[in-house]
Parts: sequence; C-alpha cells; structure tokens
Amino acid sequence: PAHALKFVAKLRDAGAPAYLRVETVSGHMGATPEVRAREAAEVLAFAYRALRLDS
Repeated sequence: PAHALKFVAKLRDAGAPAYLRVETVSGHMGATPEVRAREAAEVLAFAYRALRLDS
C-alpha cells in the first residue's frame, strides 16, 4: 500500500479530502467471508456518515 499512502498524503497536502482503507489480513489469496463482511460493513458505515444518514 506504499503508493496508495503516498497518493493520499499528496491529496491531503493539496487540501483535498482523502480516505484510505488498507486490509492487512487478506493477502494475495483473497479475503475470508468474515473479512468480506467486515469490509462491506465498513463501506456502508462510511457511506452513511458521508451522506449524513447516521443522524
């Protein structure tokens, strides 16, 4: 994720909002169903907050 981290840093330095999610346990073999479910929950939670649906 080094390139992604550098890119996000440049975006933030430019004043742009930038978010990055890094999965540290799935590796090259893919994610388990548990990891996929957690990822989906995190994406939905982010969307709810970004759209201000959580208030």
